[in-house]
Amino acid sequence: MELKWEFEQGQNNIKISNNSKVRFAIKVSVSPVTEFVDVGKSINIAVVRAKGPLKKDKIVLCSKQVPADEPDAAEAFKTGVPHVDVILMDRLVRV
Repeated sequence: MELKWEFEQGQNNIKISNNSKVRFAIKVSVSPVTEFVDVGKSINIAVVRAKGPLKKDKIVLCSKQVPADEPDAAEAFKTGVPHVDVILMDRLVRV
């Protein structure tokens, strides 16, 4: 996945879907930092870029399978090793 920026600052949205048969917790450096993505559900995350020179930014998204009765997504990341995805963020070329 790659997010593209047209200006030095702004907001982009990413959608995270869970198409598996198990529940996952996710951890990203945004607000909220942790959240659950239940089976068959999606969440939207707004990514806001502070003003600065255009460069290749990235988001590191950590996910971890959790049981359906896990009450706290943050606690789920205190043990075990999460799966890590890197989302590159590049500027949009104007047409």
